[in-house]
Amino acid sequence: MKNVMASSVALMATVVFAQATPYSDNVYNFKNSPYNFENSQYNYKNSPYNYENSSFNTSSPNAIYDAQGRRAGYKTESNQGTTNYYDNTGKRKGYSTR
Repeated sequence: MKNVMASSVALMATVVFAQATPYSDNVYNFKNSPYNFENSQYNYKNSPYNYENSSFNTSSPNAIYDAQGRRAGYKTESNQGTTNYYDNTGKRKGYSTR
C-alpha cells in the first residue's frame, strides 16, 4: 500500500511540474519548434554562413562568448519573438521567449 501511495504522489508531482511551464515557453509550441522555418538553421538569417553570425566576423552583434572569452556561438531573434541560440556550426542549442 505504501508503494502505491508513494508512486501516486510522485506521479502527481510530475504532472504538476509539467504544467508549471506556460505553453508560450513550451518546446511543443510551434513558435519555439526547430521545425518552424523561422527557427531553422536552414533559414539564411539563422545560418552560420550569414556574415552577421559567422565566427570569422570578430565584431558580430550576434556572437555569444563563454566565461573564458571564447566564442561559443551566436543568437538570432525570430519575427515571432523567439531568441534562438546556435553553436558555431549552426546547430540549434536552445531558445528563449519574450
